[in-house]
Amino acid sequence: MSKPEKEQIRFWAEPNDDSVKRIVDPPTPAKKEVPGWYLDLSRYHKGTELQVDDDGNVNLGVKACIPFYDALTAGYIVKLHCDLFVESVDEQVSVKWSSETSPITSRASGLFSGIPHIPGYGGFRLAWELFYPFLLPKGYSAIVTQPMNRFDLPTFCSSGVLDADSTNGRGGIPFAVKEGFTGIIPAGTPIMQIIPFKRNEWEMEVLESRPETKPNWNPKNKLSSWYKVNVWQRKEWS
Repeated sequence: MSKPEKEQIRFWAEPNDDSVKRIVDPPTPAKKEVPGWYLDLSRYHKGTELQVDDDGNVNLGVKACIPFYDALTAGYIVKLHCDLFVESVDEQVSVKWSSETSPITSRASGLFSGIPHIPGYGGFRLAWELFYPFLLPKGYSAIVTQPMNRFDLPTFCSSGVLDADSTNGRGGIPFAVKEGFTGIIPAGTPIMQIIPFKRNEWEMEVLESRPETKPNWNPKNKLSSWYKVNVWQRKEWS
């Protein structure tokens, strides 16, 4: 049986000249940008081997959580193309760079006024420049959001859903800087994640009890990997 054809997300540089292509790399599959701290994690949160306590609880850590990994590796990552020097003085953020291609674009100063701040971050006063807009197949949209589960990053971008199956262009993605952060944000730092999805009509229903499924939800019959073996479907992003 032949594999189904892959859907395509098509990126292009804008403006379409060497000033961008020479300096700014296109987005990359998120599976290639898994952070070092995740790779260094142990599979177990206590000890180096599988343990089971008297209540049947195992010592598996987040490294064994497939949904956490799927979030890290979903879609595509946009990375910062140059070093940024950030200073926070009297709650005002100053950002400077040496690159001839500005990583930051202007947005109306009042665009995000009135919305709550993310705890630990300043306001959304700056915006990342999106140098590589994209086009999706008919019927698809994309979530553009903060890189998921990247709690280590010094910036946090706002989220949006983009209907990018007809036309699209460059734009600014507002972001906030961690309060009190002063230092260099190095080139190559992930700044946003793009996750395509198919638009379907949905409606919700509240059931009286758990519906019958195959396999039956019974993770306690295995000490580890029940979800991966019985439920998980591999996702392909390339």
